[in-house]
Amino acid sequence: MAEEQVIAHPNAPVAINTDAAVDRLAEEAGRRFFEFLDTYRAAHDDGPERQRRPSAEAEELDGMPEYVKQLSALRQMDRSTLYVDFAHVQDANRELAEAVEEQYYRFEPYLRR
Repeated sequence: MAEEQVIAHPNAPVAINTDAAVDRLAEEAGRRFFEFLDTYRAAHDDGPERQRRPSAEAEELDGMPEYVKQLSALRQMDRSTLYVDFAHVQDANRELAEAVEEQYYRFEPYLRR
């Protein structure tokens, strides 16, 4: 018996497995980075800037993580660039900092989400 050949039409849709394209390590780096942004608290500074703030505002801001404060200010100013001090990342999560430093171009799209 002759073997049957199936020829696909050139415009036929092709099923693509998109699960194979997921970079699990980069996804994890992105998750940890956003966890860092949500929780990082800078050391308290009793310098002149803090003393000039009204006490109610100072109390409200003191209770918020550092980058959550910055994101709140960005929204109010209709801006979208958040500056992150890499030393803060190193202090909070050395493993994440080393991974980002070694494979920045791989992880960068996941850090921007």
